[in-house]
Amino acid sequence: MPVLLKKNFPASIEDIEIEVGKRLQNNETHSFIYVAPTRRKVRELQREFVRLTPNKIAPAFYLYTLETLAAQIHSLLCPPRRIISGPVQVVLMNEAIRRSEQLLQYFRLRGSSKKLPPGTLKRIIDVINNLKQKCVYRSALMTEVEYAEKLERPKLNDILSIYDNYERLLGDQFIDTAGLFQQINSIWDKSVTPAL
Repeated sequence: MPVLLKKNFPASIEDIEIEVGKRLQNNETHSFIYVAPTRRKVRELQREFVRLTPNKIAPAFYLYTLETLAAQIHSLLCPPRRIISGPVQVVLMNEAIRRSEQLLQYFRLRGSSKKLPPGTLKRIIDVINNLKQKCVYRSALMTEVEYAEKLERPKLNDILSIYDNYERLLGDQFIDTAGLFQQINSIWDKSVTPAL
């Protein structure tokens, strides 16, 4: 179900597609932002929107996925960083794990290549991305380690160590998708909190 956010628009909108079509036919291409679920859908919509505009010519539309919208907002609010792709994240995470090897208690590097099994690596990446998307910071993780059951502590310490090394590798030049959301949330949290 589409969600429509509006500001200073006097009438109610019954059908989003009809409203978007009217705006495109009136060359009001910059009067709305459309967030689609996938990049493929964005490409489809671009073709459809161009078809609906007069003369079949239009400036770039405000069409985004949630990720590309976050990247655009990040570029406006935060210091510039290069966004890393999924494969680059895997390489950096492997390096973070390698750098954490001496501290690891729960996870064990296997084989001559000294790597974690692919499924374990993917799970660690998912956990760290999830923590970042939910804005769980290092201090909260440290508290979690303190109050964790004895059998859970080694795993949480390992995650914390890997997370720290991964963030060091990203440094101030690079950011992953989850980091985009984390930084945007922290900026908005700072700007909203004083008003409360």
